[in-house]
Parts: sequence; structure tokens; C-alpha cells
Amino acid sequence: MAGLVDMPDRFARLRPVFLLAAAGLVLRAVYWADYAGFPLFDLAVGPDVSEYDARAREILSGVFLPREAEIHAPLYSWFLALLYQLGGSSIPLVRAVQLLLNWGSWLGIYALLNRLHGIPRKAPLWFLALAMLYPVPLFHQAELISEALLLPLLAGTLAALYVAERSRTRSERLLRFPLAGVLAGLAAITHPMSLAFLGAELLWFGWRKRFGAAMLVLAGALVAILPVSLVNSSLAGRPVLIQANSAFNLWLGNNPEATGSCYIRPGTQWRTLHREAEQEAEARGVTVDRVWTGRVFSFWWNHPLDALRLACVKAGKVWYWRELTAGADPEFLIRRSVLIRLGGVLTLPLFVFALIGVLRERKRFLPCRHFYLLLGALFLMQILTVTSGRYRLAMLPAVLFFAACALARFRWRRHWFVLPLLLAVSLLLQGSDSGRAEAAALLGEAAFRKGEFREAKPLLEQALREIDDVPRFGNLLGGIAMAEGDAVGAERAFRQVLAADPLDADAHMNLGNLCSVLPGRAGEAEEHYRRALALRPDYADLHFNFGLFLQRQGRLPEAEKQYRQALECNPAHAQAFNSLGILAMGRGAFREAAEFFHRAASLEPGNPGFAANRRAAQEAANAAEK
Repeated sequence: MAGLVDMPDRFARLRPVFLLAAAGLVLRAVYWADYAGFPLFDLAVGPDVSEYDARAREILSGVFLPREAEIHAPLYSWFLALLYQLGGSSIPLVRAVQLLLNWGSWLGIYALLNRLHGIPRKAPLWFLALAMLYPVPLFHQAELISEALLLPLLAGTLAALYVAERSRTRSERLLRFPLAGVLAGLAAITHPMSLAFLGAELLWFGWRKRFGAAMLVLAGALVAILPVSLVNSSLAGRPVLIQANSAFNLWLGNNPEATGSCYIRPGTQWRTLHREAEQEAEARGVTVDRVWTGRVFSFWWNHPLDALRLACVKAGKVWYWRELTAGADPEFLIRRSVLIRLGGVLTLPLFVFALIGVLRERKRFLPCRHFYLLLGALFLMQILTVTSGRYRLAMLPAVLFFAACALARFRWRRHWFVLPLLLAVSLLLQGSDSGRAEAAALLGEAAFRKGEFREAKPLLEQALREIDDVPRFGNLLGGIAMAEGDAVGAERAFRQVLAADPLDADAHMNLGNLCSVLPGRAGEAEEHYRRALALRPDYADLHFNFGLFLQRQGRLPEAEKQYRQALECNPAHAQAFNSLGILAMGRGAFREAAEFFHRAASLEPGNPGFAANRRAAQEAANAAEK
């Protein structure tokens, strides 16, 4: 009977947990529904995002190993490919799954905190309240980028470490410490900055003379990291730990013009810097990473006071409340959601209470040690490299934990006015949103890809006026002019691109596309295609467009060769498969055509043309066999 009597009390204790979890789920559903009306909702547009998407689709097409050393940490691309496979390449579904993953990760950390001794009794519930109701991270967790997977891996690492340290038997330790290492290694190949957390844990175990635990954790981490390192090192022909060209971020935060943040956006200056570094690396016979690293050491050696000042600036920027957890996306887009805008008001109070918690809980360091190590490691890495809201996202479990500890110990009756005062100050400090030009660029590109040229044109023209990237926007505006039948305007736009950057392969390709449909300019079109191929022989779209031109000229064997080269460059190029199917249909190879159309339709299941071609080829094949 005692158990039955205790049931109502147990439900009473769990009621706040259920209510907070439900509120968090509703909040994420509301955000997803609000996002559904946004132009970027069903597209992979923007820095890094499009590259992760492209790699995921390569994996789906059967290209499991990259053709060259990856410049992004690889695990998230595999995770994204898995979600595409399960959801029919649905980007909206991926966003929903990642929001649920985010929601479940916070519940997992809450369960861990309930098992910790030495922390404030009400801290776990405060943590859950912050995790469920603080909406700023929702933007980033819904994005197609690596940090959506990073949170559950870090949460799992924290839980595994705490559980492993409570192991009573040798067999338990031999299982649990390597598991913690594997999860930490997976976090590292999701975002290499997580290596700092792994390194901090190994140093901690070494300082406590727990060398066996350190070796087990390290062994587990190497299980995850070594395969990636071996593949990338083999492809690069030199040692690569996780990703190539990673030293650029180090230089970005340590040079005479650095501001502490990502002060250079992708554009003309960005491309010029990378070209110069590549040319210097080739001339010296070294890697590009070594060029960037050498420049960093030169800056530290020649400008020690500036380097120290910059480190202090970055230390402050990590805690700057306006720097939302969002990555490369402009603030104007982040705050378009009412939830995110209101949530931004909570960031200043959250950080204030987190700092209070960091200072107050230091006397109880051991129970909080892994949260201290996570926070400190990521904090130091951002001081060393570059401060970014995206990098700060990995600190969020520790930030919410320490804020929860401070709120649990806070004397509300005596100091009740502190929270309203912080909220009022934060509300007054809300300024105008930055990044309108970058937002216009992303929205314009999204509208262009959807064929909404009337909406795209003014957005891209605004971006062109305010951002130094004539090739990026000029090619898109020229494409709009072509679609509208303005051949003169299109040619003017593409030639303006070449005037700004004679090495732009897209402009040559676009001029080839334009000339190929104009009377008497076929020879000029082929010349532009071949110039573009000389500049970028690994450009799949270029091979595909050249193939279309050759097909229209009746040069079918040459066209087929270009389509196959397009697939060598990008095995997920659905249009190339479709075009090969059309050529196969023309020579009566219906089964072969059906297979090509099947590959195209599987890569783009929402394309009705590919599905119709597949059905037609299958019917033709069946009829021919009767």
C-alpha cells in the first residue's frame, strides 16, 4: 500500500517536468510552422549549408568517400544523408527531426543532473525550464548545419563521463570510459572545436593521476577520429586530423585587421585571399594550412600587444549578448521570427546568471567539473581562433547549467527586482538588426532557385549595391535577364562579371548558355564553354550545360561524354542522369534509359518530369520485350 500512497506524490513531482517538456515541444512546433512560410524553409541555401547538402547527396548516390580531403567535418553530412534517405530528401522533415533531437537532448541532460550530487536541489528543474523555453537556439537547431548534431553528442559525452566515474567494477570502467571517448570523438568529427573539450578532459584525468581512465577515453575517441584522419590524409597526401584548410579560421581571428569575429564574408575579398594563399603555397611547396599558420605566428611575433588586445576583445565578445547562436546567417534573418526576437531579450539575463553561477559554484568544482571543462575549453578556443555565435552554441549546455545553479540559489524574496531590471535593460538595448544586405542575398538566391524572378531581382540588386561580390550577384541577375528574354541585359551582366573577375568560370558558362540559344553564335558558345572548362574542369554543372549544347548540335557521343563527366564531378547530378536517359531512349536502349531515369528520380523524388520519364521508359522496355 505504501507504493500506492506514494504514486500521487511522484506524479506531483513530475508534473512540472511534463509541463515544461510539453511547452518545449509546442514551442518547437510553433517555430517550425512559422519557419514553413519562409523562402529558405525547403532549400539548402547559404554558406556551409549548401556544401553539407551537396556532400549528403553525394553519399546518397553511392560516393561514400570524398574525392578530396574534406574542408568540413564529415559526420553531419552522413547524418543529413540518413535523414534524406528516410524522409525522401525532404528538407522540412530534416528541420523537424533536428528540433526534436534538440528537445530530446535537453531532456537527457536534465535526467543526468537529477543524478548528480553536490549541485543545488532545484537546479535540474531550472535547467529544464531554460532549455525548453529559451528559443534563440531553435533557429540554429533547425538549420542544415553541423551543430544540430553536436548538442546530443556533447550531452551524451557528459552523461557517459559522469556514469563512468561512478563505475564500481573494472569491467564497467572498461566499457563506459571508451564509450565517453567515442562520443567525444564523434563530436569532434562533427565540429573540430570539440577537440578542445576532449583535450581538457584528458588533461583533467592526467592531473588527477587517473591515467587508465585517460587512456580509455583517448582510445575511444581515436576509434571515431582515426578513420576520418586516415581518409583525409590519404586524399591530401599529408597529415590531416579531421578537415583540411582549417587554419584559415585561426588566421581569421589573428591578423592585423582582425576584429575578433568573422569580419570577412564570402565575396571578392574572400576569394582573393584564398587565391593568394594557394599561389603562395604552390610557390613555396607547402600546404595552404601552413601558409595561414605561418601568417598567424608572424602576427603574434611582430605584434604581441595587438595580439593580446585582440584576445581580450574576443574574450568579451564570447559573452556579447547580441551575438546570437546562429552561424553564418545574418541577424536580420535570425530575428525575423517573433519567438527568436523575444528570446533575444532573454540572452542578457541568461548570461548574467550564468556568470554568477560560474563564480558561485567554483567551491563545488568536482560535482560540476565536466561542465566547467566544457565551458572553459570552448571559451579558450574562441579566444584562440575567432568568436562566433555558432561556436558558442556548443557552450550552451554549460551556460544553461550554471545559470540554473545561480537561479536555484537566488534569494528571490530579497532580490526579486533583479530579473525584471535585467529584462528591461535588455529590452532597451535591442537595436536595429544587422545583416540586411546578406539577408537580401540569401533571399534573392532562394527566390531565383524557385523561379520567382520578380521577387529575386530587387533583392539581388540591393545585395549587389551593398556587398562587394559582383560575380555572385551578376551571374544571378544575368540569369534572370535570360529567363525574361532580355539577351542584351544578360550579356551585359555576364561581361560585367568577367570585367570584375576574368577567372570566373560561371560567367563563361553563362555566356555559353546565352550564345547557344542565339542565332549564329554557336561557335562563340563553345569557346566560352571550353574557357570555363579550362578554369574549372571539375565543375559538374558546366559539363552538363556543355552537354546540352552538344546535344542540340547533334553531337550525341560528345554530349554523352560530357554528361558522364558531370556525374564524375557530382554523382548526385540528377539532371545528368535524366539527360543520359533521354539519349538512351533515342537509340532504343529502353532498359538502360529506365535505369538512368530511376537514378534521377531517386535523387529528386519531387520532380514529376523524372518520374514521368521513368514510367515512359519502363513501358517502352516492356513493350519492346513482348
